[in-house]
Amino acid sequence: MSSLFDLEVYRQAVATAGLGLWHYDLSTGALEWSERTKALYGLANNEDVSFEKFVLGLHPDDRDQVLETFQRAIEDSSASDYKVEHRTVAPDGAIHWLIGHGRVIRDANGAPQALVGTTWDITDRKQAEIDRAESEHRLDLATRANGIGVFDWDVQTGRMIWTEQQQRLFGLEVGSFKDHVDSWWRHIHPDDAHSTKRALAEAMAGGVETVELAFRAVLPVGDLRELEGAARILYDAAGQPLRVLGVSTDVSPRKAAERTLRFQALLLGRLTEGVSLSTEDGIILYTNKAEN
Repeated sequence: MSSLFDLEVYRQAVATAGLGLWHYDLSTGALEWSERTKALYGLANNEDVSFEKFVLGLHPDDRDQVLETFQRAIEDSSASDYKVEHRTVAPDGAIHWLIGHGRVIRDANGAPQALVGTTWDITDRKQAEIDRAESEHRLDLATRANGIGVFDWDVQTGRMIWTEQQQRLFGLEVGSFKDHVDSWWRHIHPDDAHSTKRALAEAMAGGVETVELAFRAVLPVGDLRELEGAARILYDAAGQPLRVLGVSTDVSPRKAAERTLRFQALLLGRLTEGVSLSTEDGIILYTNKAEN
């Protein structure tokens, strides 16, 4: 009674998890698939299966990998369990991502007798991963095209992630950033690092979500680069800061142009200071009172 109950619980658990079951007898070549496994390969429940059908159902780009995994598991006497992730192509052309867990059954002498395992459909998860990777790629292209760096700071651990463009803004070789907030402070001019720390600390203490940032980056060659940006602070339910997500952009050319304009305006003011205008016979005359 108990064994039957346990078997039924097992069947229900397998069905709920969406797992397909299979068994491959190495001595006879007989292959058995559960109804769910057949469905994952696009086959009807009443269709016969064979190892050849299994191989044909594998995506061409994944076929060698799957067969090599099987072969290694069979030939390695110390191996028993294995896992392989791959795609299948159904007769109607539908592609599914599956993850298979298998076990090699051996006799008392260690000789392989059979393979048994489960198959699980991970198509939704893989599609989400692909979509996320494509989205991140598009974001990277957009930020690089516009010279925008992105950073992600875990306030609790101090870990900080910089995009490639963020590293370029600080004059670093891609991959050389040390992935910690302390490294960020070391790459900012000391005077600006102090004010930036204070601004972020005050914002966190007040529960502020968005902070504007402006500081000078100290490049490895010693030059300064003026950066501006903004950061968004994320809090937990208790109001404790968790993460700081931010963007940076190089405003050095604009700042230089602004300083040039201010200097030109100041110079023009000095040059024209005390100058008066008058006309004589329709001609405009400029008179500098300092020279009278």
